[in-house]
Amino acid sequence: MQYKKDELKNTILQNAENEFFEKGFQNASLRQIAKLSNTTIGNLYHYFESKEALFEALVGQEYQGFLFFINNHGNIEAPNQAWETRDIGIWRRLLREFIQKVSPVFTKRFYLLVSRSQGTRYETVRTAFISFMEEHFLEHLRETKTHCAEEMGKIISEQLLASLLTIIRDYSDETKKSELIAETLLFTLIGAMGILED
Repeated sequence: MQYKKDELKNTILQNAENEFFEKGFQNASLRQIAKLSNTTIGNLYHYFESKEALFEALVGQEYQGFLFFINNHGNIEAPNQAWETRDIGIWRRLLREFIQKVSPVFTKRFYLLVSRSQGTRYETVRTAFISFMEEHFLEHLRETKTHCAEEMGKIISEQLLASLLTIIRDYSDETKKSELIAETLLFTLIGAMGILED
């Protein structure tokens, strides 16, 4: 029956997500995933030809979302004039709206993609994300002709990513997670704006 096959496939995916989340790609065990899914390792291979294929099934869509976010972030940002205000309440509202638009990016599977993908073709995504954020920061430095150590771009980007990953890892409630991500972005923006205005 197709229903039972789909149900088992979804069970395998859920257990694989948890296994990769806890142990990372390299240390995850297909035997453990099969055992937790109440199936055999041979049957698991019927659905996924390798550990790489199973990981791909989990993070492939998140990777496409990540690429979309990188390539289209300018289209989903608030109009520049909205950021010209000093009203933190307006910034908070804009950031929460922004997070709602991109919330599919900040999932447990995004965590796998960025933090648990060593040994896969995705192991450079973390570096790519940091490079993107660093370039974004440096772009604002150039626009404002601010004199600031360029290395701050990487430092701020590393800190921001570490904060986002901590929120994704530690909070499962979507409302709380969105709120904390918005507050983290707000905190980072305020700090960056302080540097840019100095």
